[in-house]
Amino acid sequence: IIAPTDSGDVFVIDSANGEIAEIYRADSPVFGEPLTFQAVGAWKAFFASHLGTFYYVESGSSILHTLGERGGGFRAGLMPIGSDGFVAVAENGDVLKGSLQTGKLLTHPIALAPDGEFAGGTSISSRPLVIGDKAYIGFARCTYDRNPAVFCVDLREESVVWAASNSD
Repeated sequence: IIAPTDSGDVFVIDSANGEIAEIYRADSPVFGEPLTFQAVGAWKAFFASHLGTFYYVESGSSILHTLGERGGGFRAGLMPIGSDGFVAVAENGDVLKGSLQTGKLLTHPIALAPDGEFAGGTSISSRPLVIGDKAYIGFARCTYDRNPAVFCVDLREESVVWAASNSD
């Protein structure tokens, strides 16, 4: 079990007996759910910190590996797409598509959360829902506006398809 905390500690817990196998220390809180990949007798877990650093840990290693940094800060977990890809949504509203196939962090921005009538208040705190080639993303703002806080991104076209617009 990979258990990140808001103190920046990331625990690896043996699910058979509840013992802590490893403790890693990230540069800041890790709020989001780790993205895990399993193979026969081995696993890797990827996650992003609130400061925007991407990490991974793997079975049998006491090393916290840094993959790279991406601005914007992360509160939401990484959402898997395909066999080695992911969607990440930063606190600043950036929607990123990335790949982990080379062991390096490869990301690029594909969309930006709509600001509505109040710019600069976007915050994303939960993993997007991915169905097929669409990602549905909910967001919060520091202020209220007339539009519901959800939008849809086409992962192939890498663009916003719609932003909910009827507050009723």
